[in-house]
Amino acid sequence: MYLRKVCILVAIWLLGFFNFSKAHADTTTVFVGDTNTYKGYVQTEVPVYIDNINQNIQGFTLLFSMGASDRAYFTTDHFKVSIDTICRGSIRPCPSDSIISIDTTISRVLKIDKSSSLTSNFPTLEARGDAGDTTSKYCVNAEVLGLAPNGQPIGPGFGLLFKLYLDVLCVPDSSLPDTLTYINVYATLAQADTLVREKKTLPGRLFIFGNIKYGDANADNKITVADVVYLISYLFKGGPPPNPYIKGDANGSGKVTVADVVYLISYLFKGGPTPHCFGT
Repeated sequence: MYLRKVCILVAIWLLGFFNFSKAHADTTTVFVGDTNTYKGYVQTEVPVYIDNINQNIQGFTLLFSMGASDRAYFTTDHFKVSIDTICRGSIRPCPSDSIISIDTTISRVLKIDKSSSLTSNFPTLEARGDAGDTTSKYCVNAEVLGLAPNGQPIGPGFGLLFKLYLDVLCVPDSSLPDTLTYINVYATLAQADTLVREKKTLPGRLFIFGNIKYGDANADNKITVADVVYLISYLFKGGPPPNPYIKGDANGSGKVTVADVVYLISYLFKGGPTPHCFGT
C-alpha cells in the first residue's frame, strides 16, 4: 500500500511539473495548483497562480468548478443576506406606506486567503459560491472577483493569486478509494478598461487519499488509550507528530490540538461520539 501511494505521488508530481511547465508559455495563464488531501479533511488549501507574460491586470473574475462533486466541495465561510427595498417615489429611506416589495438575496461567501500573495493589497477580493439552502454546506461552484488598487495592477511575472479551501467528504473507501479528480478554472482578466484576449487556464489535480483513520495518532490501525498518550506526548512533551499529521485530528476540525485529546477520552471512556469519519 505504501509503495503504491509513493508511486502515485511521484506520478502526480511529474504531471504537476508538466502542468507547471505548460503554464510558463507565451500566453498569460491562470491555473490551479495540484493538491494532495485526505478523505474527510476539512479546509484543504488549494493555491491559484498566475503566470502573467506582458499584461497589467487591474481586475479579474475567475470561475471554479469541482470535478468530483461527490467527494469535495468549497469551504463556506458564512452566508450574507442582502435586503433590497423597492418603493414608490424618490424619498429614501422608504416610508412604510410606499414600500412595494422587499427582495431578500442570500449569497454564500467562501473562505479565501490572500496573505503573502499578489492580491494581498486588493481592496476587493470576494469568493462567492452556490447559494442554495442555507442549511447545506455543499458548494461545488465558486466565483472569485478581484479588483486591484488604482494604479497598482498585477504586472508581468509569476506568483500566487490566493488560496481557496476545500472540505472533503467522508465517503466509504469501498465505494470510492484513492481518487484523482480536477478543479477547473475559467478566467476573465481586465487590463484598465479593456479585456485581456490572449490568455489561457489550466485545471488543478486534486488527489484524495481514502485510507485514513482519524484519531489513530500512533498509526497502529486501532483507536485506543495509546493514541491519547501519543497525542499528549506530541502536544506537551515534544514527542513525534502523528504521521500523517491529520491522523491526530480526532474531532475533524482540520487541526490537531488538545481538543482532540479530550475528544478521544470522551469516546473511549465516556460514551462520547466516534472519531471523525469513523467506519467509512
